Amino acid sequence: MNQYLRRRPVWMALRDDAKQKGEKHTPYSFRHRYAKGMHAANVPISNICEAMGHTIEVHLKSYARFKSNATADLVAAVNVLLFRRGFIN
Repeated sequence: MNQYLRRRPVWMALRDDAKQKGEKHTPYSFRHRYAKGMHAANVPISNICEAMGHTIEVHLKSYARFKSNATADLVAAVNVLLFRRGFIN
């Protein structure tokens, strides 16, 4: 795949544009961007993995850095509800 892309003018233009911006493009850039976007949209990991064609374990090895801290967000939301209902101060 890498050799195929390196020979394509569109890929070369994308690579050169990224280089000017101080970024690096690889054949996996598209997959990384897709994973990052899906995590940002709060799509469940199981659905992202299914769409990308790999297991959750494989996904977390490569894309865990894009995962939001959903546990912290859920705990914060529950704490707000408990506070509003007078269960905690």
